[in-house]
Amino acid sequence: MQRLGRGIGYTLLLNALSTALVFLASVVFARLLNVSDYGVYAYVVAVVNLLTVVVLVGFDRLVTREVAARRDSGEWHVVGSLLTHANLTVLALSGVTLLVLTTGGIAIAGMNLSQATLALWIGLLALPFAALGRIRQAALIGLQQLPAGLVPETVVRPALLLAGPLVLGVLLGVSLTAVVAVGIFALASVAAFAVGSLLYLYLRPPELRHAGAGFAGGRWLRTSAELGLVAAAGMLVSQVDLLLLGTLASAETTGQYAVAWRAAALIAFGLTAVNTPIGPLAARLWAAGDRESLQRAITSSARVATLIALPVAAVFIVFGEGVLAVFGPAYQAAYWVLAILSIGQLVNAAMGPVGMLLIMTGHHRTAVKGMAVGIAVTALTSLALIPGFGAEGAAVAAALGTVTWNVLLARSVFVTLGLHTTALGPVRLQKV
Repeated sequence: MQRLGRGIGYTLLLNALSTALVFLASVVFARLLNVSDYGVYAYVVAVVNLLTVVVLVGFDRLVTREVAARRDSGEWHVVGSLLTHANLTVLALSGVTLLVLTTGGIAIAGMNLSQATLALWIGLLALPFAALGRIRQAALIGLQQLPAGLVPETVVRPALLLAGPLVLGVLLGVSLTAVVAVGIFALASVAAFAVGSLLYLYLRPPELRHAGAGFAGGRWLRTSAELGLVAAAGMLVSQVDLLLLGTLASAETTGQYAVAWRAAALIAFGLTAVNTPIGPLAARLWAAGDRESLQRAITSSARVATLIALPVAAVFIVFGEGVLAVFGPAYQAAYWVLAILSIGQLVNAAMGPVGMLLIMTGHHRTAVKGMAVGIAVTALTSLALIPGFGAEGAAVAAALGTVTWNVLLARSVFVTLGLHTTALGPVRLQKV
């Protein structure tokens, strides 16, 4: 519990800083870009984030789990084998993805590129750096170097995302477009990767430096592929609404929705903070059979996440128009989107670290099934509501999908592990 408390403290501090930087960067981008350009920027970032999860094929989750589990037993040769294969596989998949999408785009559109297509291609340049950076982060977290693992993605990248438009748009007077904004995003990803790599090289233990770089490819790829399905499902379940809206609606509508979506994500800030330390801790406690300590850690984490989420959700629901006005008058039309998404994110926080628990205890297939249902609910409801209700329809679909998969996974944790994930803690229930 002391280790968990320190981990939550570190992640809360770093995520608070990251949240502030990301929020300020979003405000600056929204004010310096027109609504349509901001919609293109948000859509490209969502696509790149999704592709990052795809090319990772679950190796980030696997690295955290295996490094945390094998660190105490001194199996450094196994850790070295895993990291070697993870880096090579992710690099190869990133290269193939870039090649296929670039050549495919040229074959379809020729050299007559729209601004949206050019922005997407520039964004794709960040793909290998973002993916390999996640491997570095996972390794450092598994080695219990939590602050160092989080700093590149939670501080360096958002700080550059904030500094970029301020320097170009405000100080130098450059007219910001979607292409320029995505270029800033790509450069920030490269810088975060560089910082993460330096931290990893400096902080990795001597045993790992001298461990043999084995290559148990088939063994690791099978396990990581299963975890990759979980990661892809998690990304889709959180962004399928934005991706479908960007495909079915105008760039202006997508831009307004993206601002509300970004604001609503702040509600789950506490859950994101507790998920990072609870993952490796859950893997160790479950392997040791210490369910009592694990239950206490889960309940404490869920309560921290809920206590943070409640006031933020209340502010967004009651004063949503004022919050959106910070981004610019054009975004106030997304008030109902923000209110609806806030309800879904509040439920998400209150249900606790359901997905992380299933993953770290080896029940990732169960997590995939529950998330797949949530994706299906969100996608089908979006297709039904977006044509008639636009952004509000996408918000209803997203909230409904979020509630669905959280309830299903919480029930699965109780039935499979005998653990209670919500902020209420253990209650007297019988397994079904």
